[in-house]
Amino acid sequence: MCLATTALVNGFAPLLFVTFESYYGITLENLAALIALNFLTQVATALLLSKVIDALGYKISSAIALISVMLGLAGLAILPDILPPFIGLCIAVGFYALGSGILNITVNPVVNQCIREESSRSLLFSSYCWGFVVVILVSTLFFHLFGTENWRVLACFWVIIPLACLILFLLSPIKHPRAIMADMTDNADKPQSKIPLRELLSQRVFLVVALAMLCAGASEHAMSQWASMFAEVGLNVSKTAGDLAGPTMFAALMGVSRLLHPLIFRLTRNKITLERYMLASGLLCVGGYMLAAFAPTPVLAFIGCGLCGFAAGIFWPGTISLASKRFAHGGTAMFAVLSLTGNIGGASGPAIVGMILDRTESSFSAALSIVSVFPLILALCVAYYMRKQKGLQ
Repeated sequence: MCLATTALVNGFAPLLFVTFESYYGITLENLAALIALNFLTQVATALLLSKVIDALGYKISSAIALISVMLGLAGLAILPDILPPFIGLCIAVGFYALGSGILNITVNPVVNQCIREESSRSLLFSSYCWGFVVVILVSTLFFHLFGTENWRVLACFWVIIPLACLILFLLSPIKHPRAIMADMTDNADKPQSKIPLRELLSQRVFLVVALAMLCAGASEHAMSQWASMFAEVGLNVSKTAGDLAGPTMFAALMGVSRLLHPLIFRLTRNKITLERYMLASGLLCVGGYMLAAFAPTPVLAFIGCGLCGFAAGIFWPGTISLASKRFAHGGTAMFAVLSLTGNIGGASGPAIVGMILDRTESSFSAALSIVSVFPLILALCVAYYMRKQKGLQ
């Protein structure tokens, strides 16, 4: 449910970009700024609040986060009409981004502790994708039945997801971060102390993993944040068809990927390792971006969009798994750094797309081809990690 809440935060507003542009006069550059604000607020959260979260504990911190998300969604429906529209949107985005940023820090270590097997971890992370799909499908149905002019009602309706998550989280027996770290042992009797942040940042392999996390965020969100507008404006299809064939296909195939790759690992008896799978997925994602950018027909462009989603499915949980395997006792600080770099990527990828669109008369071909460099860099980072891991054996 928490990952579904994060999907709601990242997935709902982009469906309204064309509406914001036509109704409020929001420019493409301002839309890119809203995306950047969302992810940079999550970056600031990772930078500034990791110690506070450690002190408060994951349960209290997550409750605060979910309340912040609820305020942001409600503010999205109210603030643009009582304040200058762009300022109102920024305030609303800031609230739900703050909540999402805290959840990124608290959920990852809890998931990592509950599910130790790296191939199974992505099964839980697939709930982000299915949450994304549900948000798009329900929103698309609502817009088809009641029109996009009633989007404020839908924004208030979506408050039920973080509210339900808040209730479930408060009822869950979640340990304090110090207790979780005490459970991480090499054997039953010898608890391991967490690695200091300074030591983590001094290791080149960790910096490469952090760069891979940045590219994971950029690769995923450069497409997911602009897929709706890409379909509606770049491919000139209706909003209903565009949302179903664009962001829905992207998110659905991302979820399928996260469900499928653990099965592949088991069937091949781990001959296809996580590292090899991520390397191949990085190259596939590059191909998906290029197909979406230069396809001669909308159908092929949507296939490229879907390939990006399928390939990017392993990026975020896979990179967390790589970090957890190499630095098993990194603690909250490690997950905060990964959240920080992932969200820097989540801000920079879509921002680059927005800046290119604003300067090239909405040329999605140029924008998507340029941001394809992110999955390529991720593939190179994984190749470096593989070489270093082989040296340890």
